[in-house]
Amino acid sequence: MGADNPTLPSALAVAHLAFVEPGTRIGPADGADLAEAVRARVDDGSVELTAARIRGGLTAVAAVVEAGAARCSGQHQPVGRISEIVGVGTLPAARRRGLGRAVTAALVVDARSRGVETVFLSGTMRTSPRSTPDSASAESAPH
Repeated sequence: MGADNPTLPSALAVAHLAFVEPGTRIGPADGADLAEAVRARVDDGSVELTAARIRGGLTAVAAVVEAGAARCSGQHQPVGRISEIVGVGTLPAARRRGLGRAVTAALVVDARSRGVETVFLSGTMRTSPRSTPDSASAESAPH
């Protein structure tokens, strides 16, 4: 996704909503919540900051877009021949459809096309943005 792609704001906002409502269960956050989160990402400067990082080759963004808005998105951050995949998240109302897998695969393909040899992704188990690993619920634990 390019820096001037009109769906970039929704790609950044969908990740925010995904991590506010963690886990893999289908949740209530939907298009109306996404529109509000888009406004917040534009207002706080996140969209312009990420667009500048894309232009500078420091960040790449991939998203699954439906009806003109991202439903799932993620990024990778290339540094030389290594890149980390970060922030893969799905709009809670669109979960359990394989969108995260599709975005992750697209990010790996993009990283490889840029000459990256090592791509990695780390995950964190949380129930809320402020929880610690010790306070995570069994629902978010790997099965």
